[in-house]
Amino acid sequence: MRLVRLLLYVLAALAGLYLLAVVLYAIPVVSGALDDTMEVRFSRPDPSIVAEYRNGLTPAQKETYYHLSQGSEILGSC
Repeated sequence: MRLVRLLLYVLAALAGLYLLAVVLYAIPVVSGALDDTMEVRFSRPDPSIVAEYRNGLTPAQKETYYHLSQGSEILGSC
């Protein structure tokens, strides 16, 4: 009987901690949902820092490369 009572206390303590965590998590979430100043806006990327991924191959060279053993049929369709 003592073991059952101990387990009930442990379960109650865990449930209390869970409810406390829910409340502490909900406070900033609810306040953020009610506050319009937390809106996030993204500007367009700076073209000078955007990576250029063209590799300098002509379309014919790409077609040849992607169908050889070191290429891939999947990448060739891009």
